[in-house]
Amino acid sequence: MRYERNKPLIDEPTQKKMQSFTIGIVGIGALGGYLAQGALRMGFKKLIIIDDDVFQESNLNRQLFATENTLGESKVYVAKRMLEEIDSTAKITAHQKRIKKVDDALLLQEADIILDGLDNIESRKVLQKIAIHLHVPLIHGAIGNWDGQVAFLTPDKNRMEKIYPDGEEVQKVANLVVMPMLISARQLALLVQFLMEEGNVEKNVLRRINVQEHYEVAVDLE
Repeated sequence: MRYERNKPLIDEPTQKKMQSFTIGIVGIGALGGYLAQGALRMGFKKLIIIDDDVFQESNLNRQLFATENTLGESKVYVAKRMLEEIDSTAKITAHQKRIKKVDDALLLQEADIILDGLDNIESRKVLQKIAIHLHVPLIHGAIGNWDGQVAFLTPDKNRMEKIYPDGEEVQKVANLVVMPMLISARQLALLVQFLMEEGNVEKNVLRRINVQEHYEVAVDLE
């Protein structure tokens, strides 16, 4: 009965496949919190979550697992505890660590796919290299102001360098809760589409979205 409302969009073979599929989620703040909860509620049972940070008061406006009672606590261990309240049979592996080098791939070696919940370009570029090293897809997501972007990246080429060219200036931006909710939903949709019909999921195309101006553009990353 738990997954009854997934039907008929998710058929029984795909639902069973989800239970043995391992997802790595790097960054468990704004995007990552919604990614982890959404994946678990859809039926994924094995999650590896990675983040080195603790919850701060400034996280309360948008991060799913940030509450007044969790301030100062480790994001990954709070997330693990709350996720296990949703599904006590799930296997949640938590690492309180910052991804810095390709050797950190050891933390994700069991992952079948990686979801990007990060908030900085440097770590995203390392994460792309890790995905290539492990030969697993990476579903990228990023937010800022009224903008967001999402892409399903295959592990045959480093496309994060094309998304974020060297020398690009990074400015401080606002982060409203609507954007991680929206972009994480798009990332999760790509995840499910990949499992259901791998050949039809849109690969290596960056979707840039602005909700204030009501536009979406596609950028070919090949």
